[in-house]
Amino acid sequence: MRQLRFAATVFGLALALASCSAAAPETASVSSSAVASPPAPSTAPSIASLSPAPTSSPPSPAVSPESGAALEVLDAARATLAEETVRFAVDVRSADPDDSLPPTTGTGQVSFGDPSQFRFASPGVAGTVPASEVIYDGERVFTRGRDAPYLPEHTWVVLDIKPGTLGQDMFLRQNGDYSLVLVAPLGVTSADAAGEETIGDRAVTRYVAQVDIEAARPHIPESLLQAYESHVNRFNAAGIPLTHELEVWVDDEGRIARTRYEQELQGQDVDALVVTYDFEDYGAPMEAEPPPGDEVLTVEQARERYQESVESPNPS
Repeated sequence: MRQLRFAATVFGLALALASCSAAAPETASVSSSAVASPPAPSTAPSIASLSPAPTSSPPSPAVSPESGAALEVLDAARATLAEETVRFAVDVRSADPDDSLPPTTGTGQVSFGDPSQFRFASPGVAGTVPASEVIYDGERVFTRGRDAPYLPEHTWVVLDIKPGTLGQDMFLRQNGDYSLVLVAPLGVTSADAAGEETIGDRAVTRYVAQVDIEAARPHIPESLLQAYESHVNRFNAAGIPLTHELEVWVDDEGRIARTRYEQELQGQDVDALVVTYDFEDYGAPMEAEPPPGDEVLTVEQARERYQESVESPNPS
C-alpha cells in the first residue's frame, strides 16, 4: 500500500510513534506540567510540527463516483456518518511481521454532530508510554493518566477550551481530531471489491480503494468542515501528498466496519506502521464525560491539592 499521512494526527499513531523513538522531532516530554497547563503534545511528529498554513485553500475539483465499488465505499462512509456516533478500536503495529515492537491499541467513541465530540483511551505501551484517556466535548477537555501522571487513577483534570479559540486549536493540533476518522473513505476516487470476509460475526465486503483527501470536501458535514479545512491546509502548505491507498471493509448494512492503511515513517526505528480501525455500536449515546463517581478537578484545584508533587509548567 502507498503511504497515508492524513491520519497521522490521531492519538493511536502518535502513541505508536512515541514508542518507536524517545527523541523524535518536535518532542515534548510528558510530565507533571500537564496538570498545570493544557495537555502536552505527543513525542511524535504530527500535524502540530508542520509549518503554519494559510487560512484557506482553493477548492479542488470534486470526484464523485457515480457507480461501482467506489460508490459503495462512499455510500458506506456517508451511512456511517449518518449514524451520528460510532465506537472504534485502533491497532497500530509495525508493517514488518518480524519486528518485535509491541502494537499500540486504543478504544474510543466519536460524535459527528455539532459540536463534534470524541473520547479515546489507550493502555499505552509497557515501559514506554503510560496509559491515558481523554474526552473532548466540544468545549472542555477531560484528561487522566499520561497527561496528569500525579493524580489518582480515577481523578481527571478538566480544561475549558471554547470553540474557535487558540486553546482549542492547540489541543486539536497536538492531539488530533477523531471526528475526522472517516475522511479518507469519504475521499474515495476508485475502488475494487476484493472478496467477502467476516469480522467477528459480521459479514463484510473488503475493498481496495484509492482516495484523495481533497475529494472528500463535498461530503464533509458542516460541523466538521472547519477542522477538515485546517488539516488539509497544513498538509498542502507542507507539500504532503493527499492521495493514497486504503483498505475498507463494509458490513451487510452498508456501514464502514474497518479501515486499514500503511503509514511510512522517516527517522524512526521502524520503516512503516499498519493502522487498523474497527467500528461498531453505530448510533450509541455519546459518552462525553467521565464516569459517575470519578473525581474531576480544575487545573487550579489539581495544582493546589498536589502542589508538592506537581512541577512548574514548561515555558515551551
